[in-house]
Amino acid sequence: MTRNPKTFTFTIAAAVMAALTACTALAVGPSRTSPANPFPPAKPAQAQPPNSARATGETWVRQGIAIGAQVGNETQNVILMPHIVKLDTGDARGAYRMFYNKTLGPGQDQISYADSNDGVAWQAKGVALQGSNDPTNRTYVLGGAQIVRLNDGRWRMYYRASPKINQGTPPAYGIFSAISNDGNTFTNEPGVRIDIQPYAADSPFVLAGHGAFFVANDGTYGGIFSGNLASEAKSPSSLYLIFSKDGLTWDVKGAKRILKDYHDPTVVKYNGQYVMYAMNLHFYTAKVVSADGLNWGATPEPINLLDEQGKTLDTGAIGDVGGMVAPNGELWLFSNHQQGQNPSMAIARWRKQAESGQSGPSQVMLPTLHAPPVQALVPTPTPQSGNPSGANEFTPCSGYANPPGSPPPTGNVFGPWASRLMTALSDDGINFTRTNRILSDQADVPDAITLENGETRVYYITWCPDAVRNKIVMASTRDGLTWTYRKVTLNGVTGTEAFAVDPTVERVVGENGSPSGYRLYFTSSVTQNQPNQRMPGQSYSAFSTDGITFTFEPGVRFGISGQDVLDPNVLRIGSVWHYFAGGMGGNYHAISTDGLTFTRTSNFDQDNILLANGLAVGDGYRYYGFVQSMGGLAYIRSLHTTDGVTWRTDAGNRLMLDESNGLEAIGVKDPAVTRLANGKYLMVYSTIIPEYLKRR
Repeated sequence: MTRNPKTFTFTIAAAVMAALTACTALAVGPSRTSPANPFPPAKPAQAQPPNSARATGETWVRQGIAIGAQVGNETQNVILMPHIVKLDTGDARGAYRMFYNKTLGPGQDQISYADSNDGVAWQAKGVALQGSNDPTNRTYVLGGAQIVRLNDGRWRMYYRASPKINQGTPPAYGIFSAISNDGNTFTNEPGVRIDIQPYAADSPFVLAGHGAFFVANDGTYGGIFSGNLASEAKSPSSLYLIFSKDGLTWDVKGAKRILKDYHDPTVVKYNGQYVMYAMNLHFYTAKVVSADGLNWGATPEPINLLDEQGKTLDTGAIGDVGGMVAPNGELWLFSNHQQGQNPSMAIARWRKQAESGQSGPSQVMLPTLHAPPVQALVPTPTPQSGNPSGANEFTPCSGYANPPGSPPPTGNVFGPWASRLMTALSDDGINFTRTNRILSDQADVPDAITLENGETRVYYITWCPDAVRNKIVMASTRDGLTWTYRKVTLNGVTGTEAFAVDPTVERVVGENGSPSGYRLYFTSSVTQNQPNQRMPGQSYSAFSTDGITFTFEPGVRFGISGQDVLDPNVLRIGSVWHYFAGGMGGNYHAISTDGLTFTRTSNFDQDNILLANGLAVGDGYRYYGFVQSMGGLAYIRSLHTTDGVTWRTDAGNRLMLDESNGLEAIGVKDPAVTRLANGKYLMVYSTIIPEYLKRR
């Protein structure tokens, strides 16, 4: 058995999934941002040429997540359809406001908003407009907010909405409006802005969906929306151009089709022109420009899409686009961020390649089983020594190793061969600053403890060098900057595989005549006679008087029949030992009075945080963990408790991915935190070695 990094897979209840389909299933053709088109196309969809074949158009590079649980400014919900407006100069709330769809469950559609000073970091503020709780109401399913600022200072929101959408029934989207004095809370305006049959018998449309609204150069209100004429009821949507004198009464019969088989438009005023980006059902994302907002060209310019690693993305990689003019004068795009066929649960930011270059990866850390050795591909440094536990007993490797196997598997197979341990320091245990120092490469799952003599030890699993491959080792320090590297010995293991991974070490103070020392909790499994088979992982323990040589303690500390229990971490809170572990998409939780016999309690689940390590602080206890969600980066958070029963999630994130130092990729996770002898808090965390992602 080998180390299997913790990951978190979110499961969305069937009821919520039904609401998501109702929220996003437009008659505009499938995209990776929405479920498939409920109307079959009039003709078979043509295969899309790869973006590399469209090099004449603009190239846009994804810049990571702007809104979502991955960056700590939203909870884990379905998030779609961003639209950004510039606030009044000097507005204390921020320079920009983003409106976006948020779906909490059936009948819980809402348009939320977030503010930002720079367009990069966003803070969620609240709900601008709530959908009806009556399934028959035409605003039950709502979204696609578009804002126009009126001459009197008010804010008008245009949005598409429909009654409840039942399985196999097309949405009945029309376009409605709401008004606000402050841009925070909106009230629906009477009537329907763009109505459809059968509600309006004289309307030529049976669907009026996601659109963009703006004021043209002559003061006329303009709109470009995804629409279906009655004669095209079973065809993909097209984009229709429509005008209004007052923004309330629109010339529905005078609507003009400007692009066939396109949907999800955004219009941004940029460099004196009106620039529209929209999605094409069959081929590509494209751009169209108008000089006045009244006349639009009929020949769209295709654009190329790259992910953070410069990899070409295909159709549907971007959808429900919003745009803004950034503080530096660039045009930025925002879009749904989706993984596979799942609904979008975040909003990503994009920049033109010429203005951004390429940035690092944005992927989910996937669980991987460790396997046989491979040699590191980069030179190995000499570690700094001269610290408490004696001479170095091994030299940690530098750089990554190829994934195990002969030949090594292709793709980003993650495991300790690809991981690195980094350090950060803090004065208060909340605000951490990176040291940009590597504790070890090809290493993972750290645990930290500070002894009474001022020595701080970090226990972790390592992949290199061969002498300690896939074993627990220890690094020692007094200042968090210079380190000594030691082997850890585990004696007397019986009945389990002869290895231990996923270490957690806790100080044990002798009570009732028992010895003082250190208890190591680790993952292993029952011995199997059949080759290439293993039993599920369980938690075991071993005891040591010096924290270096441990003796196995018989029995299983915690296990679940037929399921893996991984990455145990234990903390004594008052007189009770609290045990947490992963392997099931969250945190197993058990308690004990002696640290040996644990009784399972309810699984611990708060704000999707996977618990990693905890410690006593002045006003209670703080546990550090990380969030790793579908389609986004891992980032580190913390919780506080005084009794182990009631927990409060600390505001903000303790640490997020920073690719600017060239030392990290994909995310930061598995935080181990302890307090050094000098009073500072040391965090050791795991990340992916960037060069591993670029190997060929």
